[in-house]
Amino acid sequence: MESPSSPAPATPPATGDDCFAMKKWQFELRKPSPAIHSARQWRVVQSAKPQRRMRDHDAPIMSTAHQLHAHEPSRDAMSPCSGSLNKMMCTQDVEQTVQNCDWISTLPDDILIKILSLLTVSDAAMTDCLSTRWRHLWKNVDCLIFDLYSLRMPESEICYYHQKPCLRKAQVTKFVRKTNGLLRNHYGNRIKEFTIRFPLTSVNASELDHWIRFAASASTEKLCLDFYDKNRSSCLDIFPDEPYNFILSPFSNGRGCQLSELTLSNCSLGTTPENLSGFACLHFLKLSRVSLADAAVSNIKLSRVSLADAAVSNIISSCCALRSLIIEFCDQLFHLTITCSQLLNLNVEFCNDLSSVCIHADNLEKFTYKGHNVNIEYKYAPFLDIIRVYFTEKDECPLDFISALPKLPKLETLILQCPAPVQVRK
Repeated sequence: MESPSSPAPATPPATGDDCFAMKKWQFELRKPSPAIHSARQWRVVQSAKPQRRMRDHDAPIMSTAHQLHAHEPSRDAMSPCSGSLNKMMCTQDVEQTVQNCDWISTLPDDILIKILSLLTVSDAAMTDCLSTRWRHLWKNVDCLIFDLYSLRMPESEICYYHQKPCLRKAQVTKFVRKTNGLLRNHYGNRIKEFTIRFPLTSVNASELDHWIRFAASASTEKLCLDFYDKNRSSCLDIFPDEPYNFILSPFSNGRGCQLSELTLSNCSLGTTPENLSGFACLHFLKLSRVSLADAAVSNIKLSRVSLADAAVSNIISSCCALRSLIIEFCDQLFHLTITCSQLLNLNVEFCNDLSSVCIHADNLEKFTYKGHNVNIEYKYAPFLDIIRVYFTEKDECPLDFISALPKLPKLETLILQCPAPVQVRK
């Protein structure tokens, strides 16, 4: 039996497993082990200087470090799906970045303005609240169309204008206010199309004059002013308003020389300026329900008709590049004279007071007439090859029109249409 004072037996040297257990126990107690610290230091030094000579007392430390490294689970062993998971997370981050990136705003201004031109004016103006990038882009839109649809106004209420005058006044005020607000903020640079399609009259002459001057100063290429009320009822028009007088002064002296298409509907024409050079590039002209704005001769039908003939003829003669001309529902025309060297297509339709048409066009190819039988004189039309005539009254014989045709060397197609069958008497 050993005495208490006898010395304790010598502890055998710790093996590799014992060292590992001890280090694990020390690690759990959060007591730093010199062996682990030395192992970490050796690993760092070994990576920096792989040819370092190892001392004798470092051998057990190295063996312990190797065992620790062998028993340490690797990343792939800990999570077999970590590679695919990291890849999926990276893909999601890239997709989220792509989704958050505003690729449309990075496009050039010209492309963005072209896209906005395909929208209505009110929708394009609403894009200024998206960001600072879009704030002023719509102000360069080159297509300005103002009607009930583009200004988001209810079209159903327009049918009750003549029954409810207060509703008509409110709608007109709303239309004018919205149009003025949009034009006030627009830059007015090279507008391709400027259209006003709403039943406006001479009551709104000041606003309309301002809009026409805006279109002329912006070098508008296509101008359309359609003031005709499609829901008009003649029995309810007890006190009809006078049509708007279209001003020609903004297109004189070379201003508005970029205008290529002009459409006037339900308006009147005043005195034609002497120098109407703004129509030099005009190749399309449509006059629908156009009258003469001259109250002094309103009671004298013959004088008024002759003045209307002169006004229309002066406008046509000033359009030296005119290719297509449409005249319809112009009741004040009596003797219509067409003198234009570049004219290719001529349409005259439903002019009730018209009695004769005189054509002097060097390059005219197509002529279409609809209405009652009138006297058509072909002063000079050597290249006319298509004639279409549609009679509206039953007692008119198209054979009389054929017999009155002069010799047209290029004529290839002749179409005559009448509402009743033709009876030929022997």
